[in-house]
Amino acid sequence: MFDDLFNLVTGDEETYTKAKESLFEKLAKVEAVKGTDTFFNGADFAMIDAAFAPIFMRLAWINEFTDNAISINEFSNLSAWSEAILVVDEVKDSVSEGIDDVYYSNIEAREGYLSTLLVDE
Repeated sequence: MFDDLFNLVTGDEETYTKAKESLFEKLAKVEAVKGTDTFFNGADFAMIDAAFAPIFMRLAWINEFTDNAISINEFSNLSAWSEAILVVDEVKDSVSEGIDDVYYSNIEAREGYLSTLLVDE
């Protein structure tokens, strides 16, 4: 999934489109096995939740920066799971303050197709 995120940020429009399709195919597979519990394996935050945190964090930032260009709302379980993960203190504290601004600048600097979808901060 990280390769798809990289291609979303750096690629031209065709690469962006293919990366989004690839990412959504993978997310659909996860959606198919993810239950309706708060976290992947139930009520408790576990390693698999921590592993997906960076993916969900980047998707949330991209959606904030672009008016939902990579919205995962079609995946109801993943969307709820993402929201639950992103409010866990350990997840919030795992990144430096202002890292979202750094990520925005990275998207701009890469000058890929995604950078054309950015909305003013």
